[in-house]
Amino acid sequence: MAYRLLPANNKGGVGRTTTAVGITWAVAETGRRVLYVEMDPQGDGDRRLGVTAETKAQLLAAGNPGIAGVLDPQNKGDNAVGLADIIVPCGWDDPTAQFIDIVPSLTQQDLELRGMESHVPGAVTRLKRALRRFDDSKYHMVIINTGSSGGHLYQMALTATDWVVLVVIPDVDGIKGAMRVVSYIAGDANEELPERADPVKFVGWTVNNSDGSGDHRAYGNENDDEPLTSFIDPFTRQPIPQWLTMRHRPAWGSAMSAALPPSQIVHAQTRATVMKIYRAHAAELVKAGI
Repeated sequence: MAYRLLPANNKGGVGRTTTAVGITWAVAETGRRVLYVEMDPQGDGDRRLGVTAETKAQLLAAGNPGIAGVLDPQNKGDNAVGLADIIVPCGWDDPTAQFIDIVPSLTQQDLELRGMESHVPGAVTRLKRALRRFDDSKYHMVIINTGSSGGHLYQMALTATDWVVLVVIPDVDGIKGAMRVVSYIAGDANEELPERADPVKFVGWTVNNSDGSGDHRAYGNENDDEPLTSFIDPFTRQPIPQWLTMRHRPAWGSAMSAALPPSQIVHAQTRATVMKIYRAHAAELVKAGI
């Protein structure tokens, strides 16, 4: 069975999707197969993995309902759609693409509707049951990406995952968002997610979007509250540097290791640093048996 990993924080804009895609790329670079599951209605992660708007329209026209269709309460019986029916390959023009498959989110509205069904008995286990019915033996890891709201889609992801990596940014709000995840899993989750037979485990936490001036805040906070390190060890103490402009980032739908055009060579050092850190992330996950 593949290991399941969820990057998490209750605050938006901390880089959960960036971290999910970065780890996907780095694990794939080692030759290990990764299944990326898009549970964020915005679908930014699968778009970065090469599932373009045009591709999504073609998939819908061909009858592929995406993850929302698999989670639909009417999706049952002999003709039920499973994860194997909707998986698409990574669209990168890069050697790592052969090791990445994607469960896409094809329409934002449909997946948001699934997020409004928390009142339906058993709805929180739909993703877990879909993964249980799916043969994931060829994958080393399943990475689940979801939004920050703490709503029903987030609870589905928590119910389905084995491991959580907290993604924080070096400010108080980013730390508090991570602490809310810790509190939820340690307390409320035990009551709200009784379907879990085993507790969610933490890989650790990682600092994203660092400008180099406030990293100390990621190890505590200015209000003298309990520091994050009182609960969970850092995944890595090397923060992901702030990518100052869109020009630093890989093109939409291209791998982090894709060749930079001449106009962007000035940014090669920044991207090389980011790639090195994500490779360290992958090495730590493999070392931990994840």
